[in-house]
Amino acid sequence: QSGGVATDGNHPSGSSNTPLTVSRVSNLLARVSARNFVEATLVEENEGVVYGGVVYEAEQVGFFERKWKFIAFGMCFLLVLMATLLSVLLTEVKTEGRTGEETGEEQPSMVPSSAPTFTPGPTLQIVQKRGGVRCGLLNNTKTKFELNLCKAVAAVIFGDPDKHEPVVVTMQNRFQQLYSERTVDILVSRDTHTIEREVRERITGVGFTFSSPYYYDGLVYYGNTNFVECAEERKRYGNCSDLKICVQGFTTNKERIYASFPSDFIMDAPSWDFMMVMLLNGTCNVLVDYRTNVLQEANSDRHKKGKYHYGNKTAYKEPLAVVSRNDDREFSDIVNWVVQALFRGEELGLMKNLTLCKNYSSSTEHALDFIFMNAVYCVGNYPEICDIEPEHGKGLNRINNGTTGMLFATPYGEIEGDHNVDMKDINLLITIRERKVLNCGVIEPGDSTAETTNILNMSKAYCRVLSAGLLNGNHEGAKLISFTENDGFIALYDGTIDVLAGAKIHWKHDFKNQSLGGFHFSTPYYFGSEPAAEDVSFFSMATRDGDSTTTTGAANMVFSSFVNTIVSATIQAHDMKKEKSIEMPIISLYGNELRWSLRDAISYWGGYDEIYSAYFGVAGTKRGRNSLNENGSPQIHSFPGLLDNFTVC
Repeated sequence: QSGGVATDGNHPSGSSNTPLTVSRVSNLLARVSARNFVEATLVEENEGVVYGGVVYEAEQVGFFERKWKFIAFGMCFLLVLMATLLSVLLTEVKTEGRTGEETGEEQPSMVPSSAPTFTPGPTLQIVQKRGGVRCGLLNNTKTKFELNLCKAVAAVIFGDPDKHEPVVVTMQNRFQQLYSERTVDILVSRDTHTIEREVRERITGVGFTFSSPYYYDGLVYYGNTNFVECAEERKRYGNCSDLKICVQGFTTNKERIYASFPSDFIMDAPSWDFMMVMLLNGTCNVLVDYRTNVLQEANSDRHKKGKYHYGNKTAYKEPLAVVSRNDDREFSDIVNWVVQALFRGEELGLMKNLTLCKNYSSSTEHALDFIFMNAVYCVGNYPEICDIEPEHGKGLNRINNGTTGMLFATPYGEIEGDHNVDMKDINLLITIRERKVLNCGVIEPGDSTAETTNILNMSKAYCRVLSAGLLNGNHEGAKLISFTENDGFIALYDGTIDVLAGAKIHWKHDFKNQSLGGFHFSTPYYFGSEPAAEDVSFFSMATRDGDSTTTTGAANMVFSSFVNTIVSATIQAHDMKKEKSIEMPIISLYGNELRWSLRDAISYWGGYDEIYSAYFGVAGTKRGRNSLNENGSPQIHSFPGLLDNFTVC
């Protein structure tokens, strides 16, 4: 109501009984201040009220109701003004882009693109021109191990370990920074090598190249003693019903825990530090992370003053590797052999020696010309630079002397989801399936012994296993062709064969040379019995190297990963009989037609134990390196070929 006007049929205080007529309302409205516009609304007479005729209700009109035309006009004017300014800005950007083209200067593109924009050319040349290698490191790393690895790469490429640039990455953005943003050349951020990431990492949608593992880690629970025991036993009822586990997102750790517990028992955290905050404030009562991180926390003052404990059980085995892009396998091979050099230094008893740290007088574009021993002499051998945990020297991260198993399968990762496979990436797989024949070369041994004969037969078996995985279970699709070692690599390079079984991993075959391109090697399926200080034989399946910059190169890379997947699957299913092959997982990384490839591969002969025993007839510890590494025995040994690259003092 306004100005004492009755709006509900009742008298205002002090009013007469005179009916409220239209004329009175008009007089009333005339007396209202110009600033207080009102609106008269017809109101029906209330039931039981004696006033005759009709009455009007006077209501004050709001500011926006009075000024809506002016407001609308003003908004339109502002929109037109903003559009004009944006048009001018875009015109200036376009003009600047043309200026850059004329002067030869690079200008950032304003047009979004699905493909990353970066300086073209081999990674090695870009790094050499820049004058340093850029390494992606986590900002919460409490040790110098990863930084030392970065220095070792710089020492090999430049002859100077100081020519490196640490770049902070996070668990959320590290793969984008490597692939699309190109702010780093390699990742040394404790990344687990999985088949999934090798073929198609889920965030970027592309595959990456991984070095040999520089460290084998595992997952440990840390927190309230009672709930740590609950987590280790996977118990969720009774006194464990309030279990809450914190885990870092964007990691394989998260995948592992979500496979072990329902989601309502798990809390995601963006980083280690955030997990600790959540543990301390009671959001969760247990966290799970790499054993090394937990042990470092256990040595901190915060832990010593607290009430938390870490578990006795180490779950899973996480092969941590240096990550590089798939568009330059030659550079990736350089990084991998830096890691091998660190191992070789320990095997030979070589240590850091700056008098032997050789600087290059000029840059070289050929990887075979690098002095890989610089990694050791300029930075240190493997145990010298590995301060990743106080208990180094135990567990998997020791040099294997030949008495314990080294069989280790690359973890799958998430292989069953929808991966939107690009058909050009599986072109070689499609070609072989349409041909219905796998051309599989087999290296004949130079000398005939019981062991070499058994290795030869085992290599032939792996050709058939691969054929079964490729050709819907048809192991007879493998066309076996025998070669000497040199002729086998020539036949693989020129496309006479698709894959070469019985190929020994070696420095000279990994890098391209004047006559042959580089080659890629699967997980080894047989290890020699040579002493640790000698070159140990690693028998594997070799494929042509490639990179993602060409259609053929991309297809070669994916085929290499497929071969590695099949070999790893036999180790994953090491004790599985072929009758149980249906228990193998479905895999979608290579397209719908190959979803059953793991089941088909195992259906031929079964897991690794079945294949090995068919020829060697030996079980248990007598198999030496050719048994599964189940008990955390030493897992590390360098690939052969670096012995001549070292100066032994």
